[in-house]
Amino acid sequence: MSKKFSFKFPSMIALTLFGAAFTTHHAEASENKQEAANNVIDDQQNIENANVAKHQVSNAAQNISGVQTYQDPTLVKSNTTNNTYTYDAKLDHLNQSASSQNNSTRSNTNDTVKNNDTISNYQSDNTKHNNNEVATTSTTSTDSTKLVTSTESNNKINSNHVTTSSQNNSTRSNTNDTVKNNDTISNYQSDNTKHNNNEVATTSTTSTDSTKLVTSAESNNKINSNHVTTETQPTHNESAQVSNTQKLNTDEPKTTLNNVDSQNNSISKTQSSTTFVNNKQQKVDDDTSTTNNDNNKVSTSSTSTTESDSTSNNLSNKSDNTTVNNEDTTLQNNNTQTSPMHNTLKVRAYSAALNNTNVNNKTTTSTQSNDASVSDSTSSVYKGIGGKGGPATVSTYSTTSSLPKYVPQVKSSINNYIRSNNLKAPSIEEHYTSYFPKYGYRNGVGKPEGIVVHDTANDNSTIEGEINYMRNNYTNAFVHAFVDGNRIIETAPTDYLSWGAGPYGNNRFINVEIVHTHDYASFARSMNNYADYAATQLQYYGLKPDSAEYDAKGTVWTHYAISRYLGGTDHADPHAYLSNHNYSYDELYDLINEKYLIKMGKVAPWGTTSTNNSTPTTKPSVNNKKLTVTSNNGLAQIKSDNSGLYTTVYDSKGKTTNQVHNTLAVTKSAQLGKDKYYLVSDYNSGKLYGWVKQNETIYNTTTSKTKVNKSYTIKPGTTLYTVPWGNYNQIAGTVSKSNQSPFKASASQQVGKSTYVYGSVNGLTGWVSKYYLNDIQNKADTTNVLNVSQLNNTLGQVAKKNSGAYTTVYDSSGKINPSINGNTYRVTKKATLNNKNFYLISDFNGNQSHGWIPSSEINIQTTTPINDGIKNYNIKGNSNIYETPWGSSSQIKATVPSKGDVLKSIDALKVGSNTYLHGVINNVWGWILSDDVQTVKTSQKTSSVQTVSKIAQVNSTNDGIRSSIYDTSGKHAKQYANKTYVVTKEKKLDDNTYVLLSSTSGNTPLGWYNVKDLNIKNLDKEQKVKGTYTVNQNNKGLYTIAWGTNQQRLDKNNIANQTFTASKSTIVDGKTYLYGTVNNQTGWIALKDLTNASSFDTVEDYNDDLVITNGNSFYYDDPTSAKGYSLKPFNEQIFQVTKRKVVNGITWYYGKLSNGKSVWIKKSDLQQQLVKLSKNYRTLDDVTKIQQNVYGAPPQVQRNNSGWSNATYSEIKNAMNAKTLAKHPTLKYQFLRLDRPQSLSVDRLNRLLKGKGMLENQGQAFANAAKLTGVNEIYLIAHALLETGNGQSKLAKGANLVNNQVVSNSPIKYYNVYGIGAYDYAPLVNGINYAKRSGWNSISKAIIDGAKFIAQDYIKSGQNTLYKMRWNPDQPGTHQYATDINWANVNAEGLKYLYDQINSVGKYFEIPVFNQ
Repeated sequence: MSKKFSFKFPSMIALTLFGAAFTTHHAEASENKQEAANNVIDDQQNIENANVAKHQVSNAAQNISGVQTYQDPTLVKSNTTNNTYTYDAKLDHLNQSASSQNNSTRSNTNDTVKNNDTISNYQSDNTKHNNNEVATTSTTSTDSTKLVTSTESNNKINSNHVTTSSQNNSTRSNTNDTVKNNDTISNYQSDNTKHNNNEVATTSTTSTDSTKLVTSAESNNKINSNHVTTETQPTHNESAQVSNTQKLNTDEPKTTLNNVDSQNNSISKTQSSTTFVNNKQQKVDDDTSTTNNDNNKVSTSSTSTTESDSTSNNLSNKSDNTTVNNEDTTLQNNNTQTSPMHNTLKVRAYSAALNNTNVNNKTTTSTQSNDASVSDSTSSVYKGIGGKGGPATVSTYSTTSSLPKYVPQVKSSINNYIRSNNLKAPSIEEHYTSYFPKYGYRNGVGKPEGIVVHDTANDNSTIEGEINYMRNNYTNAFVHAFVDGNRIIETAPTDYLSWGAGPYGNNRFINVEIVHTHDYASFARSMNNYADYAATQLQYYGLKPDSAEYDAKGTVWTHYAISRYLGGTDHADPHAYLSNHNYSYDELYDLINEKYLIKMGKVAPWGTTSTNNSTPTTKPSVNNKKLTVTSNNGLAQIKSDNSGLYTTVYDSKGKTTNQVHNTLAVTKSAQLGKDKYYLVSDYNSGKLYGWVKQNETIYNTTTSKTKVNKSYTIKPGTTLYTVPWGNYNQIAGTVSKSNQSPFKASASQQVGKSTYVYGSVNGLTGWVSKYYLNDIQNKADTTNVLNVSQLNNTLGQVAKKNSGAYTTVYDSSGKINPSINGNTYRVTKKATLNNKNFYLISDFNGNQSHGWIPSSEINIQTTTPINDGIKNYNIKGNSNIYETPWGSSSQIKATVPSKGDVLKSIDALKVGSNTYLHGVINNVWGWILSDDVQTVKTSQKTSSVQTVSKIAQVNSTNDGIRSSIYDTSGKHAKQYANKTYVVTKEKKLDDNTYVLLSSTSGNTPLGWYNVKDLNIKNLDKEQKVKGTYTVNQNNKGLYTIAWGTNQQRLDKNNIANQTFTASKSTIVDGKTYLYGTVNNQTGWIALKDLTNASSFDTVEDYNDDLVITNGNSFYYDDPTSAKGYSLKPFNEQIFQVTKRKVVNGITWYYGKLSNGKSVWIKKSDLQQQLVKLSKNYRTLDDVTKIQQNVYGAPPQVQRNNSGWSNATYSEIKNAMNAKTLAKHPTLKYQFLRLDRPQSLSVDRLNRLLKGKGMLENQGQAFANAAKLTGVNEIYLIAHALLETGNGQSKLAKGANLVNNQVVSNSPIKYYNVYGIGAYDYAPLVNGINYAKRSGWNSISKAIIDGAKFIAQDYIKSGQNTLYKMRWNPDQPGTHQYATDINWANVNAEGLKYLYDQINSVGKYFEIPVFNQ
């Protein structure tokens, strides 16, 4: 059954909430928590019974191996054998040395021991099956060449056919369980066998004599019409392995038996690497230990139980109601084969454990001898696996293997470290929590489709801390296992799904978290442990490693791949964590694949030398997606919701950018697989920023820029931008509201459907939409047509004989100027008038124009800048230094006669076929022909030039100013001493830092100073202000620059008590200085030297909640305070305003930040509502068509209060038209961000809850719930009012559940205000039961803890608005909350109604914008 609040059919009646009808018509509630119908344990009592059994096992007496086991009090305690575990570093095995005592043992169960026999004792585990304790024992004996099999079971069998056969051996049943003759009997302890959470213990005692072999099996299955065959054949296994050997009498064969867990109808097997998998056809080698004897060859083979049912072909287990289908399965045991069957029962079985390791009440044991482990004469290699629940790494007795050696698919130093150190994984610890829910995967219980790699994203936690946190917050999320460098802890059964990867990943995959480690060795161990656990799970469930990272297909996923391909979650782990350790997912996947192949016996285990050079084929986890790149010339704006900029499209993670919303040039498009990117750069400078995902941008096509020469009238107050289609960060300026001057356009460009024009007006230059321009009539003489074009990278050398320079091209003659004759100048423009060309020349190093030169009197050359960085050159001698490249003889600044002098060049310019170097030599800056120098090496280290905003006072003792940081010394030290200058640039050379000093206005560069000669402070950007002040009696004067010195003081007369009129301000290290006029003198004065004489508006009460929208601005303790504090930590948060006032024409608001501090913030930094637009690459018609064709749940509509019917195309389109809905003051609320609380006061919330039954005065609880879960408090209240019928329902009033009956008058009550778990077939019982299990014994607990549940399925999965919940525009037609097309509208009306009741509005909105 679905949860009540998440799925309702159209036939259900409309519920009324605060007067607004909420027609609830929900569909496809595909939540993280699966539907209750899949819960295979509906009876909580079964869980409790299983826990009791486990508790008894864990608290019983301790046996010889240290495992807590149950001892049957009806048995006489026999002598025990003290075992000592010794660690063999070479084999990495726990070997057991047992000291045996020759004592006789008596049992009161007809077990008789005669003669002087040595008998080892076994103990039976406590077994609880269907609430019945079962302790079964079996002892068998053989002599001569007899094989004896004794079976004692608790089976109910109808029509049995059982055959036990052994070639060349006769069989005799010993039903009295009597051991005679001089036999050595080994003991072993059986594992707790789990059958649907019921513990079953099975034991077996084996006795051998000469060539005797005894096996015992016990089952607890109910079987209808059985056909069971066990057949054993003598064989010699070339690859036989021995893990723990049993020492028998002289010349007796050595036999090893490993006991294996059996679960869900699995069959206990001895020393087998065969894996049985439900419903998967698989052929697996089954290797069994074989020991040679001079006279006999004995093979201990796996016993397979098979069943043939002529009608159903299945085996049904009564206790867990699980059906296991028969499929053809072939088990190969070298020369030993199971008898042919009509059908072979295929069940899932744990593989044999290699080490005798005890873990958390789950015991893996094997028969062992009294001596240390030995290998037989074949030096065979164990090819088995570390099964689920047991040790995880293959161990060997041999240094060679006939298997091929694994060839890594990726290079990895960490994987090589793991291999070379032959790291072993620990046993899997099972720490299950009984109250975790149990739901089957989408394909059923025990049928996961793969495994997901997570990391905990917590550097400061431990594996225990993570597990404890998860248990306390399991309703939000829980996973199957945690792995660190030392342990593997399974926290939930992998047969059932967990909640760790969103709704689409949860019902498919096993979720495992990597706990953070902090050193190389620990990290390597954790990767080894994770890989081993993952490989074990894949093998156990019959899955093969297959990376889904790059094609969304496979069995090994990362959380990032789930987010990328399946959705329902936005996490990107574990890539960042792995990267922090110089590791990658591809390396981890390669390790998982290798582990799997080792476990499957396909490649040689670690620590061995392969004699096989063949290479197994595997699917590497590499990025083999097709990449296509095309040119582009569009523009794009990066949306606020973005993953950053990517250096390459192959990067797994982008870098944060400060270019959000800015208009950027797009030069290339790329597609890697399904992912599409744009390469963006600065529109004006061409500076590359990187690649951005196309769906994270707003994009427009453009045409090439065209030159224009036209004047327009421009609307006063129009904003000009530095780029076409610019945004608020790219404002060039605003046209005065009183402007009458024309806008002179020089270029235009089409952007999308709009035209933008570049030009200037009143000294302001920038781009403007043509919408703001109007044509004007030019009255110029049309007889002379003038065309002017801009020239870049152009030089011109004026002829020595010329007719002079023209002031305008309309002049009849030029003005003779001998100083330009033969010299080289920068050419900036070309003009054509009546087919005659002119060039405008200006100084190369400045902007001084010298006029227009006819084309016939100037030689033009195009130049190419060369930026090779800073280089040193040796002068060849007699080299000229020119003031301009390609300079004439009259433009020589100096001549360097000496050979070997060093030129420090910073850039170069190619003019025609010659290259000129720009640099400094002997303190002279200029240009030198490259033919006059030769390159030298330098060891100097420099940094790039940094732009800074600082101010500096030059020390009285200093080394002087330098024209270049490469100058060996400065000059004019006294001229600059004790004066203040603006600092605009900073650059490092070796160990010295230099700054560029500029004039007091900051406009003219003066030269470079070493910072050791300066006192430097931070300088804030100048701000325009208006204010009138009175100069204090005691003041320090007026200066040409803020923080000026006495040498820069302006006031010569006393300015005390005079009026100072301020026009701008700046801050020097927190101290404010104002620029203005006093006594007809204009300059800077410290704010502390002034008294504010401006009239302040009266402070008024003003109560409102505003949103902080400018994180780059500041808040202040007082509007007149010079010290500001960054708003960045509070950006987009609520500012609770209580007062307002105006200071110097600026409106300020006083209120509380989210941290409770009361401050002042400017009005310009606040907004009433924050509305964000999210671009959707589909058109509205696209999504409408998808919605109309949703299979099984098409959009519904109820017309004229009649029944439900399919909505028409136009009805769906109108209901989805976000552009229209957003303009409606009420329907707009379906775009309200439900994942953004508004910090509404408790008083306001209680006003909404007045008269609402049990919810009255619970405003504090809803406020706490909103803060804790991040869910909008009004939405939580609306949800609670709906589900509780305005607080009047029985779930809201509380009750207890006693003997599965609801008791309303119980002294202890439990409450449920959101209808969580109140399944429709019995909502009251289920709702109270859920509340009781959750511990909601108060209304406030139900409100706060229940809110966590409300958040997780839609809101925290990205569907954070009513519109997204209904229509899911990013993935239309999937995971939608309702089928009613008006569901979002109706609920939006309810939210708006609640806001209106408290005179408030929604603050955060997100509106989709469909592609046009």
